[in-house]
Amino acid sequence: MITSQKEFRAGARAMAPVLVGIVPTGLAVGAGLSAAGVPFGPGVLSAATVYGATSQLMLADAASRGAPVLLTVAVVALVSARLVFYGVGVGRKFCEASTAFRWLAPMLIVQPLHAVIDARLARPASLSERTAYFLGGGITLWVAWQVAHAAGMLLGSVVPPELALDAALPLCLVAIVSPALRDRAVWTAALTAGAVAVVLCGLPYGLGAIAGACVGIGVGARVVSR
Repeated sequence: MITSQKEFRAGARAMAPVLVGIVPTGLAVGAGLSAAGVPFGPGVLSAATVYGATSQLMLADAASRGAPVLLTVAVVALVSARLVFYGVGVGRKFCEASTAFRWLAPMLIVQPLHAVIDARLARPASLSERTAYFLGGGITLWVAWQVAHAAGMLLGSVVPPELALDAALPLCLVAIVSPALRDRAVWTAALTAGAVAVVLCGLPYGLGAIAGACVGIGVGARVVSR
């Protein structure tokens, strides 16, 4: 029990650098939804159900453009599909976890959590330690996002778009993920994904980034298979 509590706190502490990017991004996303005319109640609910900065940015963009509901749902679902890969990546470490954990824990998986958890799972640990670390990091990140997002919706137009607060999270993630770019397949996939995303950045609803991710995954898998 003591060890699990230590791991839970360690997971929460590991999220501290990520919060530097999460808080301003949450403010920006919340303000974006407010500016798009999304009411406070549904906006806050979306933060808990459509959990992810990119997905909510796509939701705000679609809402501001007056996109049809079905198209909006399809775009958000497509953007969120990347979380399946994150879940598969860490899921093998929790095969013997409780049924409740295996059903509910994936709802906490987003890119920042995956980046931190993946580094911890590379080191030896018992199932209870891995579970506690995951929950410590995941719950901390989730609560911080909800608070920042709600504050952004309340502040609304007070947060000027010129600040580009949503750029804080990508920059923070680059700093976190960079140490992992040692494997040839990983950095090849990253460079390919970035190049494709830049070339296709003009596509609507962030489809350029999605295309970059898909191509990057394919190239990385190809390098591994050789």
